[in-house]
Amino acid sequence: MKPKIPCTDSLPEEEFRAELEKEKLRETENPSETDFDVARFESFGGFESVETTRTNPRPAPPPIVEGLLNKTEFALVASDAKGRKTMFLMQLAICTAIGKPFLGFRTRKSRVLYLNLELLPFAWDSRIGRMTESLEVHRGELKGLLAWQLRGKGMKVSDLAPALRYRMESDRLPGFDLLVIDPLYPLFRGDDENAAGEMAEALSQVVDLTTKFDVAVVACHHYAKGRQEDKRDLDRASGSGVFARIADDFATLTVKDQKREESAPLTRFAEVRRNFRSPLPLKIRFNPDTCLWEVEPEEETEIAVGNKESVLALFETEERTFRRADMQKLFEKRGWGKKTKADECISRAIAEGVLYNAGGSKNRPLYGLTESGRTRWRDFRGLPALPLQPAAL
Repeated sequence: MKPKIPCTDSLPEEEFRAELEKEKLRETENPSETDFDVARFESFGGFESVETTRTNPRPAPPPIVEGLLNKTEFALVASDAKGRKTMFLMQLAICTAIGKPFLGFRTRKSRVLYLNLELLPFAWDSRIGRMTESLEVHRGELKGLLAWQLRGKGMKVSDLAPALRYRMESDRLPGFDLLVIDPLYPLFRGDDENAAGEMAEALSQVVDLTTKFDVAVVACHHYAKGRQEDKRDLDRASGSGVFARIADDFATLTVKDQKREESAPLTRFAEVRRNFRSPLPLKIRFNPDTCLWEVEPEEETEIAVGNKESVLALFETEERTFRRADMQKLFEKRGWGKKTKADECISRAIAEGVLYNAGGSKNRPLYGLTESGRTRWRDFRGLPALPLQPAAL
């Protein structure tokens, strides 16, 4: 509706201008119903009765990889640059597409779409060929795995949903269960990874794919520069903290004590989950001969003096924090060893992902139990494990 403005013949020009500004102000303060995007607001859904959902709770989404990823979740895998994240995601995609275990975790055979934004197409073909040969994938088994070669195509994060919708309708494709984005950074054209607002806007569009297409989304990102072992898993990703906060499942691949001559160093795989219980960290190693990530056999250990279980014994509760000096004194008091032995044990516990820097000053840091450290502590104390169920609020 156009503003009701008096005729200029009946008012002097100055009064006419004043009336015009008042009318514009009234329009701003009282917009008409036609100014609202009704269809968009309807898409948000209505209010729901908690009493109804309490007595009839919604079932958890089915697992894609049991213990690691469920449908409609957004997962982020972070590691060092050139940390073989692509090989990790390709192996995940292949195992999921054929229903084969991934690093010992059972998978549900699913339709998978892999978005390659980084590798040259020939390199993609070469790696897929080597990996499928090592996994003994037979001809015809990979019909559920599709790839979209997007390197150098100018794809932006805002293009994802409409382009994916167009491609699926144009090719008359059914839906997917898992969408892999490798990697994220080419989609952030001009966006600042350190700006929380810009990353929240960009990553929200990625997360929206899980609802729009009823699919699990897995993407990879890189670590910040510098040593990562003393940080919590959630603090290792480069850029804004939004990366860790927005992900339902945040996985890390951290190299452990790499030696110069090692081409395939031991790597710690850990994942922190929002909606389900987090798995225990795994020691894995990339095998260049098979082009696959493999689980490192566990060494037989006892709860004895000098290993990480000794650190667990110091904690009366899982929320307890210690300064390094206090832990050293307790080691000596209990007859477990001198300061050097305590330092060795503490450093090992940090490297194993049992302890993390929980605050304090630079010279007197506080150490607490990580998520996986708390799981080990409960097992060490003989307490029941947290249930493998969606977190109850």
